[in-house]
Amino acid sequence: KLDKSAFTFDGSGNFTMTVNKKSIKGTISKNSDGSYALKFGSSEIASKLGGDKSVTVYLQLSGNTLSIAGDVKKMIELAKKFSNLSSTLNSLVKFLDKYDEICIGVKYTKQ
Repeated sequence: KLDKSAFTFDGSGNFTMTVNKKSIKGTISKNSDGSYALKFGSSEIASKLGGDKSVTVYLQLSGNTLSIAGDVKKMIELAKKFSNLSSTLNSLVKFLDKYDEICIGVKYTKQ
């Protein structure tokens, strides 16, 4: 399950992402097209990502809610590093794998 997750950002462009008590740290920077680059630092989980330890995401902040969306293939790849995916989500991944340029996302509410 990915329902026990959190993002923490500081004022210096650093973040910590925690899912199922596993954490990964990194940096966030704004790209020229308005998207953001999440670059993962060294960790056990980041080492599982292979050579590309970054993901381009789109952020939207509305009140206390932060929405984070990114390319479905990268987001699912990242989710697999943290947790086993349900059969329903695996079916969805197989379906979406046929398409390019589809984004999926998550929402976080500030605690």
